[in-house]
Amino acid sequence: MKDSTTIWIKARTRLSAVAILFAMLLGYSAQNNRSETVLEPTFYELSYHIDVKTIEKYPSRWNEGLAMYSQFKVAEVLDKDMVEEDINKVLVSLYDDTIVKEVAFKDYGYKNVTVYSYKIGLLFFWGLNELLGNDEFNALMKAFRIQYSNTGATAEDFIEYVKKNTLKPNIGQFIQDWYYTANCCLNLNQYKTIIDIVDKYKI
Repeated sequence: MKDSTTIWIKARTRLSAVAILFAMLLGYSAQNNRSETVLEPTFYELSYHIDVKTIEKYPSRWNEGLAMYSQFKVAEVLDKDMVEEDINKVLVSLYDDTIVKEVAFKDYGYKNVTVYSYKIGLLFFWGLNELLGNDEFNALMKAFRIQYSNTGATAEDFIEYVKKNTLKPNIGQFIQDWYYTANCCLNLNQYKTIIDIVDKYKI
């Protein structure tokens, strides 16, 4: 009988291949416009078949943020400038939102405000990727998915996994500001882009 991890990896690879093929068949042209109604939601939904099942008592819906990140990351390959513009629009849309200034990402489930997991989750994972770099971020995600593919995991499991498996400075502070507290949003209107935010955590 095949090992479950091996089966999972093969299934993930096949899903990725299908997704890429689907994008090609759509005849996507980044020079004309992004296919937001078909292409991006496809990758968003595919992420649920790839990512670890969440097992939180009061789900923060952190997996929604990860799905949003996956959707935008695929779109970035096709139209990087447009995606950066869209992410910055997400950032700006939160400037005057009082909820994100008062409730931490980790408490979205308990406070019943998981609708914010989409936007804050997207910014969190995008920022984490910018701090770690694509290669390290993808390697961590792959290892995390393999370790928790059978058991499922909480957002806390993911956070602790990242903290234990990277030597990058200021990751701890980034996580503290963006997951454990709402510090990330207290002065959000000081930043025009997600890169501006990430730069303050770089040494």
